[in-house]
Amino acid sequence: MRICRFFDPDSYRLQYCRQARKPGEARMKTIFKFLNSVCLLYLLLLSGCFIPSRYFMRKNVFIVQPRTYSTTFAQSDNHTITIWLHGTRLFTRPLYKRHFQCKPGLTLAKTIDEQYKLYNIAHTLVNADPQRFDHEKFYIFGWSGKLCFLEREYAADKLYEDLRALIQFYEETHKIKPKIRLIAHSHGGNVALNLANLKQEDDNLEIEELILMACPVQGKTKNLVQHPMFKKIYVLYSALDIVQILDPQGMYKHKGKSCGLFSKRQFLHQENLAQMKVKLNRRAIMHSEFSHPP
Repeated sequence: MRICRFFDPDSYRLQYCRQARKPGEARMKTIFKFLNSVCLLYLLLLSGCFIPSRYFMRKNVFIVQPRTYSTTFAQSDNHTITIWLHGTRLFTRPLYKRHFQCKPGLTLAKTIDEQYKLYNIAHTLVNADPQRFDHEKFYIFGWSGKLCFLEREYAADKLYEDLRALIQFYEETHKIKPKIRLIAHSHGGNVALNLANLKQEDDNLEIEELILMACPVQGKTKNLVQHPMFKKIYVLYSALDIVQILDPQGMYKHKGKSCGLFSKRQFLHQENLAQMKVKLNRRAIMHSEFSHPP
């Protein structure tokens, strides 16, 4: 017997149940743990997209924070809201709190303490291109960051509801529907892609720009880029980024079919999608460098 858990959206709690183990499952679990340990060791050295889990879980209960929306939008022709989605987290030690703190859900970036990395990301983009980015319209979306398909689906559900609420708030304030730009690092990209599975037929939610940086391309979500809710998609990757393809998605099965052992770098070509290999000072960059202010 094994203890399984599932997320109950009504109570916002993790529930538990018992299931019988399948033949060979114990062996596969041992192999997965070994591969996961190797992956974690490598990620400790290279990756910089992690956020402590204690800001999201307390005794198996999700903490829901009050939404913080800007009420002082600048009067301009730029009605695009930018949302940054972080990637997978591994570190839970207090040492990393200073760099990766973020509340779950949408948070106005300028309200985050200046000592944290996610504030610096937003601040850097706004200063570099103030015509495109605005402090009053720049949000950070925090999620658990766990290396798990289900966790990313739960995060997408939360993002979907927060986006609808934010758009409604903006429309009531300015009498105009804003455009949405999502910038996602690593598995934050797969959180964004899962929005396509949640969109209702009578819902007019559209993502004007989806920017995926070092996003692991996986069998479970790769076809979601074809959803019409994503108007323009930009994919940035690097030949030196080993972390992007290291997630062993092949240890799982999607709809009874194997997805291939490791993740990929690129999606299949389509008209509204541009894929670019990134170099900095004539060299390929590593996974964490996609989210560093320089």
